[in-house]
Amino acid sequence: MKNFIVFCFARTGSYRLIDVLNHQDDVIAYGEIFKPNSFEVSQDILEQINYEKSNFLKRDKAPIHFYKKLARLHEDKKFGFKIFPNHNDRVLKYLAKHEDIIKIFLVRNPVQTYISEKVARASDQWVVKEGFKRRNSEVTVKFDVESFSQHLRYRIAWYSYIKSLSTLSGSKIHTIDYFDSLDDDYLNNFFNSIGT
Repeated sequence: MKNFIVFCFARTGSYRLIDVLNHQDDVIAYGEIFKPNSFEVSQDILEQINYEKSNFLKRDKAPIHFYKKLARLHEDKKFGFKIFPNHNDRVLKYLAKHEDIIKIFLVRNPVQTYISEKVARASDQWVVKEGFKRRNSEVTVKFDVESFSQHLRYRIAWYSYIKSLSTLSGSKIHTIDYFDSLDDDYLNNFFNSIGT
C-alpha cells in the first residue's frame, strides 16, 4: 500500500483534510509529526515505537528513522501525515524524492491564507472546530502589500522546491484546493482516484 504526505501551509484547512482522511478505509493520517518542539502523535503510539512525548531531539537527529518506525507500525494501512515548510528539511527531501509516496499539495487562495493567518495571530485562535467558540469574529486586520508579497513569494518558492524534488523520482503531485476540501463527495472521488 502506498503511503502519502500532505505538503501544506497554515490556514489551508489541513486539520480538516487529515480528519477526512482518517475516515477513509485503511488510512491512518497524522497531523504535524515533525512540528518543531512538538509531536502531533499520541503518547501510546510514541511508546509503541520507543519515543517519549518530550524527546524531540531524538526524532530530529534521525527523522527518517522516526518516519520509518511510524510507517512500520501502520504497514497494514495507508499511512501519512502533513508537513509544513518549517519542519525537518532532511525528512522533507527524503519523502519528496521517494517514488512510492503519494504527494498531495493542499492549497488555498494566498489572499485568504494571508488574511486568515493575520486574524489567527491577532485573536490567538488557530483552530476553530465545531462546538468551539469563535474568538476572531471581531478582529480587524490591515492588508499590507509588501508583507503579502513576501507571503506569496514564500509559498510559490516552497511548492516549486517540492515539485523539483519530486520530479527527480518521477512522482506525480496531486493538488487539493481548500474549497474542494470542504466537499466530502469531491474528496471521496479524489481519494479513490489516487488510491488512498
